[in-house]
Amino acid sequence: MGSDSQPLPVVLISGWGLPVSWISPVLPQRGGSVAAQDRAWSLSDFTSRSPGAWLEQALEQAPPKAIWVGWSLGGQLAMAAADRAPERVAAVVTLCSTPCFVAGEDWPHGRPGEEFDAFAGRCEKDPAGTLRRFALLQSRGDAHEARARREGPAAVKEAQRHDPIDGQVLGETLQWLRRNDQRRLWRRPMAQPRLHLFGERDSLVAPATPVALGLDPQQWQPLPGLAHWPFGPHLPALQALLQERFQRWSALHDKPDAV
Repeated sequence: MGSDSQPLPVVLISGWGLPVSWISPVLPQRGGSVAAQDRAWSLSDFTSRSPGAWLEQALEQAPPKAIWVGWSLGGQLAMAAADRAPERVAAVVTLCSTPCFVAGEDWPHGRPGEEFDAFAGRCEKDPAGTLRRFALLQSRGDAHEARARREGPAAVKEAQRHDPIDGQVLGETLQWLRRNDQRRLWRRPMAQPRLHLFGERDSLVAPATPVALGLDPQQWQPLPGLAHWPFGPHLPALQALLQERFQRWSALHDKPDAV
């Protein structure tokens, strides 16, 4: 792996209800900003009623070849991109993502359906308040929970001042979490390298998910002390991990025979 490898662009996709600025600081050596060739998208950046339609629009604007990184629901979109356009996706990182968010008879590692439906009902009546409560859920159990509980809802409220909530988009994308089931995709081999990162203390995405899926241990890694939102104290280690992978994958792209 050479240090002179040309870095591949990165496509960063946020999760349900929250702007991509919520997670953009995870990108290494960017300080929360996005490099010129990179793309960073919130789910609300494209108007669509299905993940497939959203992805079609995203691929029209994505770099010809890039590393796709998705947080939470964004991880499902990144995996779908790798499956749909393997020639465009050099590698995939999912961060605090699950292939199947809602539990079923053969999948006890998701959220209960009754709980999800109740949450959807609250979101329909009070989307702004629901998003702020959702920010609190993301920090439950985190090693730095007290700080996250102070900063998370405040950050969501500030974001809502600049980017008003579209209730229709919020409701439609929430149902993607209800319907999406990518377990078969996540379990099968892929042409691209991939890395699935899971919060060790995540209360929304079960830390047991990778073992339940039977993922190769080289394809996934737990993040110590992290709940669902990768913020502040978790960033240095996460940035270093991603930097190492980005460099390795860029070298592989430049030199296919590199190890």
